[in-house]
Amino acid sequence: MNRTRLGAAVFAPALLLTLLVGCGSGGGSDEPSGDSASSESSSAAEDSSGGSSEEASDSADSGNRVSGDGVSFAKPEGWITLEADDLTQQAEGNSDVAEAARQMNLSPEELTQAMGQASVFLIDPEGGNGTFADNINVLAPGGTKPPDSVIEQQFSQLGATVQDLRTEDSDLGEVTVVSYVLPVAAGKVQGVSLIMEPQGQTVNVTVSTTDRDTSTELADGILGSLQADDSGQ
Repeated sequence: MNRTRLGAAVFAPALLLTLLVGCGSGGGSDEPSGDSASSESSSAAEDSSGGSSEEASDSADSGNRVSGDGVSFAKPEGWITLEADDLTQQAEGNSDVAEAARQMNLSPEELTQAMGQASVFLIDPEGGNGTFADNINVLAPGGTKPPDSVIEQQFSQLGATVQDLRTEDSDLGEVTVVSYVLPVAAGKVQGVSLIMEPQGQTVNVTVSTTDRDTSTELADGILGSLQADDSGQ
């Protein structure tokens, strides 16, 4: 697979989920996902994180962790965690899948279909606005991490506007941090992708909310708590 096709493989599933969520067919609001949606998302983040990135980081270090695709990180307090089995074999009758789908304005079948490639999917049960819910997903498309120019090109081709692209150090080595805006039917999603290569294969941890500060805060908490996954998952 060439670099350009690999870039699409890295980013398409995560952004596809965002597009599906933004186009959900359930009982949504007529209001655009602008200031009101951002305010709801920010308020929910403040409730769960204490209103500051420093407090969120402290909480993440002492809270529960989630693992998948060779990486582990602290999950935001109170968020629903769905792992690969929940999204495949155990989806039917799973109350967490049903609640996550409801929050994201999807049917359980649409959610499991969209997230079939994810090893971990997290959702904030308090971070929804009727058409979208704050979420985090972990995907491992494999292959080596593309160069920054290919990453930016692929985000653009998928309809996103990259606002910032930088490299940060972590306990798992270098992480490419991409902040972007993705228009959807419900408004605009403010996303952050953390792209890394912890065990010789690309792993993409994507944060999606309707508020840039919330997404940045959540991504910083993940970045600061990244570790190798020793659970064998």
